[in-house]
Amino acid sequence: MGVSGKAAGGSIRGAAAAQLGFDYQLDVSILAALQLLLISKAATRLILEPASEEDLEVDLEPNVPGRIESSATLAGGYKLVVQVKRSTGEPWSIDDFAALLKHGSDKPGGRRPALHHLNDPGTRYLLVTSADAKGVARGLLVEGFEEAPDMARFPASLRTILKRSPEGRVAIWGKMTEKQLASDIRELMSDLLHVPKVEQQALLEKLRAEAKRRTRTPQPGVWAREDLLATVRDHGGFLASLPSLEQFVPPANFDQRARLLNEKNAVVVRGPSGTGKTQAALKLCELARQRDGATEIVALGADDSPTNARKLIDKGPTLFYIDDPWGQYSLRTGHQDWTEQLPRMLARASPTHRFVITSRSDILRGAHVGAALDA
Repeated sequence: MGVSGKAAGGSIRGAAAAQLGFDYQLDVSILAALQLLLISKAATRLILEPASEEDLEVDLEPNVPGRIESSATLAGGYKLVVQVKRSTGEPWSIDDFAALLKHGSDKPGGRRPALHHLNDPGTRYLLVTSADAKGVARGLLVEGFEEAPDMARFPASLRTILKRSPEGRVAIWGKMTEKQLASDIRELMSDLLHVPKVEQQALLEKLRAEAKRRTRTPQPGVWAREDLLATVRDHGGFLASLPSLEQFVPPANFDQRARLLNEKNAVVVRGPSGTGKTQAALKLCELARQRDGATEIVALGADDSPTNARKLIDKGPTLFYIDDPWGQYSLRTGHQDWTEQLPRMLARASPTHRFVITSRSDILRGAHVGAALDA
């Protein structure tokens, strides 16, 4: 299980493998921070355990999680401890997993075994790993930080090392490959935090630097919700608490736009440049999300294709916020796709599939959309 051991004298391959493991741990911490602190708001802070250069070698040892260990006290009143292991080996067996839980030392300065965390009945433990699980270990599989495993499928053999009602408190989030991890982070940035595409890589690099900084201190590093939100805002993202929306002054026709969105499930916010179209559109999105608490906001722009407004998996009510699809300052190459397809999408708008679109009036005329968007 895990990456093969380091070659004698240290090899580039071994060092590279260790670095990949460390980078993987950083990205899992970023996903946890975004999800738990900003999206579900299940916690107000995430704690990252310190790491050192020597800890990189841990990623080369079988059945040993990386030094970066995240923990958070969630809204349900329980503490969630997350350990991470990038693995290119076989799926986790229950014996592999038990060995991981027991790994550690009670000596001063050593890392206590994970099973010690579980002595507290108010603590849950989650292993995030790129590998799958096999056999009875599959009964521990979940697909999220806050998901609890099926208590009825808890492996009986773990009760020999976990004695304080461990059922439902021990889980594995498997098959979280680097590709899946990157996709999940990008999805949060795009669909829920509305970070512009041109800012997403810079935000990711900043978050990695922030996570690494918090593991380079003698004491556990705290990642607070306010700090994370400020970083997202600096890169163009927004949540309901965005200051500009809190201070939003609605224009005279704002109520009419809100009624149009409620009645016809689509509205086009048009006007000259600098008239507050974007703020009005974002406020409409926030009102929709606040109204039922379940609407997902998916942000699209001129660089996106109309096909991006067709969700492959229906996860509930969705509002597509489409910002200047024909271009912000001039008609972009390929704008005809939006001209052709957007009217068809709006004709199929429904309470569970709504649209808020912005466009400059002159750009809209130049796109030759005609009366198709005059609803």
